[in-house]
Amino acid sequence: MKRILFAALALTASLSCAAAEDLAVVDGVVIERKHVDEFVSRQLEALSRERGSSVSIPDRLKQDVATASLGDLVSSVAFARAARRAGYADDPRLKQSLEEARKGKLGEIDEDLLLAFLWNEKLGQDAILRSTEADLREFWGRLTEGADYKVKVLSFATEDEAKAAKAEAKDAFGFAVIENRPEGEGAPFALEARVDSGFLWKWRQGIDLGSPRMGDIGGPVRAKSGTWSIWIVEGVINRPRRKFESLAEPAIEVLKAEYAAWKQESVLTEVLRTAKIEWKVDRPSLFAGAIR
Repeated sequence: MKRILFAALALTASLSCAAAEDLAVVDGVVIERKHVDEFVSRQLEALSRERGSSVSIPDRLKQDVATASLGDLVSSVAFARAARRAGYADDPRLKQSLEEARKGKLGEIDEDLLLAFLWNEKLGQDAILRSTEADLREFWGRLTEGADYKVKVLSFATEDEAKAAKAEAKDAFGFAVIENRPEGEGAPFALEARVDSGFLWKWRQGIDLGSPRMGDIGGPVRAKSGTWSIWIVEGVINRPRRKFESLAEPAIEVLKAEYAAWKQESVLTEVLRTAKIEWKVDRPSLFAGAIR
């Protein structure tokens, strides 16, 4: 959940709606503006402690941070409600922790935040313990399918900044000009070019490359970092893949952890797809692909 806050360096957030207006209803749980404000405030306090100093944000980013934080709250509550339906909240070992969480400022939402975190941890642990060789083989096939792509990503604080940059980036030269903009409003954060398979680009970064050619420019998209991104394909690499049988035990353990993370995300995606969510404001674009 910190991804939005780190990406935006936010200090405060407010939504452009009346203070008393509900923002969303998730399986009967009402999320209000005050809930989002408190949620953001807590994350910012933690971020300030980590950095050892306060942080600030330009006014133009406050709305974006608030909207994305609403999406985080909605997804957490939906995930917790799914955990309850699965019977996980009935575990007597969780009773005291959940009761204490409910005493927090957000009440049942605080309880849901803790429950969502605990259930996600359990799903990951279960995926590791129950994964079979067939599961890992199939997942290895996903990881290594097709070509690898060398991609450079430019990240922007707002969608408008990313759209404007994409319109200017007609070719590799234009992309480089945008990358080298001096610091200030509209300047991107450039990530070092990296090589990954198409599956990994989509899963880890939230960037669906499709079947690109060298020099293709894509975006903007709300990446999993929480920022708006455009990208350029600097290379398409076709090379022999390691066979599953050649993986040593340490590599298998890493693969199990990756498989568990993928299973966790798959469950969340399905939860968001089927959750009963009534939006009172515009649906956050970061979750538009999963939440119907």
